[in-house]
Amino acid sequence: MSEHPIVLPDYLAPPPKRGPGRPRMIVVTLVSLFVVTSLVAAYLWVEYLTYTEAAADSRAEGYILVTSRSAVHDASDPLPADISEEDYADFWAEPALNTPDALALLDVINEGWKARLQEDVKHMEYRVDKIVDPAKRANAQAAADEIAELVSHGTVQGAKSAVYDDLAQLSRKTCHRWDRDDVSYQANGHPIRNWTTTQPQVLSLLESEEHTRQATSLVAKVYPAAFEAALPRFCKLPIPPESSHPGDMNLLFSVTHEADMLLESLETHPNAAGQLTAADYEAFWNSPVMTSPEVQAYLDRVGEKAVIDHRGMAAYRQKRETEQIVDPGVREHAQQYTDWVLDEAAKDNGRRLAVGMVYQDLVEYWDAACTGEPDRWLHRSPVKRNIWNSRLEPEFSTHYLSSAWSGRDSEWSEDTFELALEFYPEAYETGLDSYCQ
Repeated sequence: MSEHPIVLPDYLAPPPKRGPGRPRMIVVTLVSLFVVTSLVAAYLWVEYLTYTEAAADSRAEGYILVTSRSAVHDASDPLPADISEEDYADFWAEPALNTPDALALLDVINEGWKARLQEDVKHMEYRVDKIVDPAKRANAQAAADEIAELVSHGTVQGAKSAVYDDLAQLSRKTCHRWDRDDVSYQANGHPIRNWTTTQPQVLSLLESEEHTRQATSLVAKVYPAAFEAALPRFCKLPIPPESSHPGDMNLLFSVTHEADMLLESLETHPNAAGQLTAADYEAFWNSPVMTSPEVQAYLDRVGEKAVIDHRGMAAYRQKRETEQIVDPGVREHAQQYTDWVLDEAAKDNGRRLAVGMVYQDLVEYWDAACTGEPDRWLHRSPVKRNIWNSRLEPEFSTHYLSSAWSGRDSEWSEDTFELALEFYPEAYETGLDSYCQ
């Protein structure tokens, strides 16, 4: 009988024996992967901590610089945003604002602001101490020292500006009979203010009880005559009559308030908050990018559209509100004031509006880069940090470019947004250092 090897089918054959090194190889591979992963994670964590610390230093420095610049501007800038230098001098030449009590009021406001600025300096010094980078710390300390220097010589111009703003606000509230709680009106429309119930804004600027007590006493002596002297400067039209028809005065408020907001945007300087120094602001608008034909054409386009849109909204309001006013005198006042403000907006073809919108867009980007939190990805911001290279990258989208948006014309908005993308990135870079440093 011949011998032949028995060949079993595959499904009956025993499994082949594994070499003794296979499990060890798997373990070594897994350990190696774990070590490499741990090293990479550690490197990324160190990098994260490094740029997080640098970002915190930059935010603290930016906050101190911007706050210091605005505080210096608010306290020392002698000219409010809505008045010429000549008219401002005339305002302060009024006899009612040059009495001993009026000068004493300015001194009290000045002292109160100095105390408030001293608290600001303490707050800034605390933030300065948290900055690790020596150069950033020195820069922030210099900005805090500016406030300390301001405290040493006072804020008289800031006190004058505060009183002016106060009297302007109190006067304007009577121009269209908005204020009917603290004011009664004579038959000719002249307002008689109740100074017992009136709360001037200037009193809220003082933090100490002693300064507030002194200022309250002086305001009662100074403001009645100062208010009478200031009133003709702020009401562009005669005060309207009182309507006996229900709803007329509410409609008048709605119409004139809308016009007043437009007027405020026309009269307020774009840099009124002092985000940039006067020199840096002028340099920015005289830079090659902002003086380029493309930007000038963009400003013309945005200004023209702004005027058209405001006229369109005014026409809508005229039909829905102005024409619903029953009293002819009240209705005429609402229409005349709206027309006057629209004519003011159209004087330069909307250029003041366009400049303000573009500048405000850029300020939001600069502020987000200097004092915001670009590392919080769930937090909406026009500037975010690139996690791969730690750079701050602005997002130029329709969410943030208000100058390129019209609620009345989507096609215009799309075309204008494309034009904005041609210069906004460079404009952002041009003003960034001036804002942050």
